[in-house]
Amino acid sequence: MRSYYEAKLIRFDAMQVRYMAAREHQETLIARIKQLENDLIEMRNKKELIEAELNGKKSIE
Repeated sequence: MRSYYEAKLIRFDAMQVRYMAAREHQETLIARIKQLENDLIEMRNKKELIEAELNGKKSIE
């Protein structure tokens, strides 16, 4: 049978593992959000270029 302190230590270790996994997941999500923000900025820039190009063609006609 485990002692009281061994049981406490095991619970503490499990809590640390869960914390580290949650932290790693959080960092992964933050990195993904930053990537999506960069993709959105890139798409907006492409959209503006295409709209400017279309407006230029309309003014020529």
